[in-house]
Amino acid sequence: LSNSINPSSYSIFLDFTYTNPNLTPSFGPYSKILDFKNLTTDSGFYYKAGALNFYDATKSGSAADIATGITPIAANAPLKLALTRDASGQTAAYLNGVQQFSFADTNGDSIFFPPVSSIINFFNDDAVTSVETSSGLISRISIYDGALSAADASILTGGTGATAVPEPFTVVGTLIGG
Repeated sequence: LSNSINPSSYSIFLDFTYTNPNLTPSFGPYSKILDFKNLTTDSGFYYKAGALNFYDATKSGSAADIATGITPIAANAPLKLALTRDASGQTAAYLNGVQQFSFADTNGDSIFFPPVSSIINFFNDDAVTSVETSSGLISRISIYDGALSAADASILTGGTGATAVPEPFTVVGTLIGG
């Protein structure tokens, strides 16, 4: 996807399920969810060993993990995920209504490159390693201009305050049926 996002202030919502039967806390070590640098580096937003992870390939050792999520991820479990970045660089991830992590992106790791075309690669690994992907089903991808508030991101991903909105047929069918 290109030319559709402010590269440095955005929100992305993903509704998906990993279907890889080998997806366990020992799976991986990584499966890329979002690539920010047009597949030119291993840095990005990943599933890693049972949790969400933001990884910076330019760092070494455990310092390469910029942020790691707190909620375990299992195969065949529906995942509602939001990643937000505001103009100051504050980047946060939400999974199924729970904030997983937040960090100040002082190095621009979560800015889409090149900034002119803002290329986004979903579930596609970079040309450097090309092995860090997993099978799954995507139900919905939504892109928002600017960063959602923490409350809005939590509600969007199924957190407290979320209410079910009936489909139009359900409302019409209920009215017709009495």
